[in-house]
Amino acid sequence: EAFERLIDGHLLDSQQESEFISSLRFSPEDEYIRMLYMYKLTTYTFTGDDSAGNEHLQGLEGTYNMTDNPYLKLMKAERAFNYYQLQKAYDITTQMIYQEDPYSDATLILHICLLVEMRKKTDLFSLAHSLVE
Repeated sequence: EAFERLIDGHLLDSQQESEFISSLRFSPEDEYIRMLYMYKLTTYTFTGDDSAGNEHLQGLEGTYNMTDNPYLKLMKAERAFNYYQLQKAYDITTQMIYQEDPYSDATLILHICLLVEMRKKTDLFSLAHSLVE
């Protein structure tokens, strides 16, 4: 939770974020947590080179079999949104809302942003109506 507040609140610059993650010590069986943190950091850093993020993602999905992890799916959608890959982000959040967890606040917020950005007024109205019920 503290990590989320630091990163999502943009309380550290990118160098401080990297130093913070480097200062944390993880046991070998908790290495996936470091990879999650590193992937989260690359979500908000656009360098034009996506190799670092892809490396962490492949490790998480391959080595740790986290393909169906909702937290990782949300990070993938956020990353796609930040890289302006709106359709990819929309596909991920749509699956998460309509097939997995329709009441995840973070997913709903991102999905609503995508609906507005993509001008999907009918879908936005339908989602708003279902949330009111």
